[in-house]
Amino acid sequence: MPIREGAFSANFTPEILDRFRELCKKQSKSYSKVLERLAELYLETNGEVLNFPTVPATPKQLKSASESIEPVLLQELQNRLEQLESDYKNADGRLEDLIEGIEKRLGGLEK
Repeated sequence: MPIREGAFSANFTPEILDRFRELCKKQSKSYSKVLERLAELYLETNGEVLNFPTVPATPKQLKSASESIEPVLLQELQNRLEQLESDYKNADGRLEDLIEGIEKRLGGLEK
């Protein structure tokens, strides 16, 4: 049987795989989609996501982890903010044009 394109095979320990599948099932999520999203997150952070502590961290550990990922997140947030600002300006201009058009029509109706 040929392996389909994009297929993934891994050797999880049975306990981890069972717990992972059970949690995904409990949350009504496809475990393959969860794995795909985890892979995306790993790529988006250039692997830094694994450097975040999994137990309560000291302030020094948190600072170190946030410094390594912060530029990526800040750039993404800045890009989103710029896009929202541009969309807002476009919408504002469009609304002004609509209001002016309505005012002209009302002026014509009043005469």
